[in-house]
Amino acid sequence: MCGIAGFVELSGESADLARVERMHATIVHRGPDADGAIVDGPVGFGHRRLSIIDISDAGKQPMWSPDGNVCIVYNGEVYNYNEIRTELPSDPPYVGGSDTEVIIRAYQTWGLDALKRFNGMFAFALYDKQKGEVYLVRDRPGIKPLYYALDNDRLYFGSELKTLLAGGYHAEVNHTAAFDWIVTGWTSDEHTFIKGVKRVPSASIVCLKLADGSITEDRFWTFEPDWDRGAAVGDSEAAWIDAIEEALHESVKHRLVADVPVGTFCSGGIDSSLITAIAAKHHPEIHAFNVSNPDVPGADEGPWAKMITDRLGIPLHTYSMSRDAFRQSLVDCVHVTEYPLSFVNTVALQLVSQLARDEGSKVLLSGEGADEQFGGYVQFFKPNAIERVFRARGLGSLYGPLTDFVQKLGSRLGATHPSFTGGAPPLHTLLSGGARQWMLRDAGGRYDAHWADPLDRQLANTLWEQLQTYLIPILHRTDRATMRASIEARVPFLDHNFIELTLAAPPKYKVQTRGFRPNGKALLKKVAERYLPHELIYRKKVGFGMPPSYFTGEWPESWLHEGFLSQSFSCTPEEIRAWNAAQPQQPACWLMTLEMWGQMFINGRSPQDVAEDYAKIA
Repeated sequence: MCGIAGFVELSGESADLARVERMHATIVHRGPDADGAIVDGPVGFGHRRLSIIDISDAGKQPMWSPDGNVCIVYNGEVYNYNEIRTELPSDPPYVGGSDTEVIIRAYQTWGLDALKRFNGMFAFALYDKQKGEVYLVRDRPGIKPLYYALDNDRLYFGSELKTLLAGGYHAEVNHTAAFDWIVTGWTSDEHTFIKGVKRVPSASIVCLKLADGSITEDRFWTFEPDWDRGAAVGDSEAAWIDAIEEALHESVKHRLVADVPVGTFCSGGIDSSLITAIAAKHHPEIHAFNVSNPDVPGADEGPWAKMITDRLGIPLHTYSMSRDAFRQSLVDCVHVTEYPLSFVNTVALQLVSQLARDEGSKVLLSGEGADEQFGGYVQFFKPNAIERVFRARGLGSLYGPLTDFVQKLGSRLGATHPSFTGGAPPLHTLLSGGARQWMLRDAGGRYDAHWADPLDRQLANTLWEQLQTYLIPILHRTDRATMRASIEARVPFLDHNFIELTLAAPPKYKVQTRGFRPNGKALLKKVAERYLPHELIYRKKVGFGMPPSYFTGEWPESWLHEGFLSQSFSCTPEEIRAWNAAQPQQPACWLMTLEMWGQMFINGRSPQDVAEDYAKIA
């Protein structure tokens, strides 16, 4: 896991090595173990290394092919690199044992089709000198970040926005993206918060031709079910439980490959606890890491994490969250995240990542991606889940008349209930990617025709959409919070083979009923029953939130009158105060972190200065 940065002079003039070095110097946290930079004609590549596989100097980057024709800067891991290596020519001899060398040789053997063989998470820039082309490539689910922008006959790229700004790209706020974030909780690949800067989309290749400066974009993978594997499993629930368990073991084993200590996040919830339990079977020396928050005892999952790790016989290291720790870290977290915080708990994730690094771990397995594949967010498809409850109780014929009655009653009272009526979604649904789900549907993207049951078709499409919407800011949060501490986070649930299998799994096994309530993630829970206590699996789902007292308070007068929101959005002090008064919960922190972001990335203030102002908030 590393950080990459660079640029290409489209005018044909020679690249400046000092510019590359300024760019990668901004992301030392992504790779504190080594650095490197090269220029070759108009191309400049920079790299910061976090040594995970082949920690010797043989794995240093930028790395050239033996014939001097191909150069790469690479962030990530290709877990099956040893298997791929056996299919490649062994002459000329390999210099070391890194997956970086395998990527180069695979490209020289199969071209860009090599990407289809890679199992991993990656973002890299590859320069093919003979073809006169530079490729920017990002992994299938979009785990690793990669940005690019054109400005003054120069193409910039980097793992973080800071690299582009350090290279000379001028930052202007993108008001369209800001609105997008306010409505949906994230921004599209076409519109980051800085005008003109784009993300390389997941599973995509951006190709720059040096001869004419043209840029094209192509996808090498899409979120599609593997129907052949699904057919081989069949329609038996027991067979699907076995298949999911086996596939998850394979994914976890791949993600334990490292030449440094590996640990896990263990929040005490189902997903991370299951990953921890499976990892411990293959790697008994593994350590687990957790955040406890005594200030929210009803949602503190620390005791559950302790139960799991005691049962597994592995050490648990717990970071105890506090208001002071949150307030001391918030501004730095916004600066590292480079976005306003879509999730306030990013701060806690950053702090527990630092704890893991202090305890000697360099890699952590994480549980992201399970909810989106197995139906964990029942609140986002509540009508579907409620109708399943009616069916299970033998009352399916009553659901339609009841929803009609509720809708008519709501109309009489001047209101409707979206949970039953399917009307305009509530704000929390929009903020969790609901609007972007509608955009995917408008674009004609769906695969649900495979299922005969209308409820199954609807649920299948919803989960397919969540993988491409709600998951995006979650992966961004995980990358930035862990890399701030120079930790590589690996996500077993997002192995592309695992995704293709779960998309082919019958939706009727994913969301079922338990008593009179919907039971989201039913299929995964039945896998978990083989590893985890029953009371943990079937307890009420709780969110990982922060108390409002951590981030509420009166803003400094300078922020109200001369801050980012007042200057860039013409917000008056009265409007800002009214918003904060009306939104005492997490939205108040969203607005505050938007202000902090703008002060640092647009107004040019240092994180230290912004933090001093924030410390004055009562």
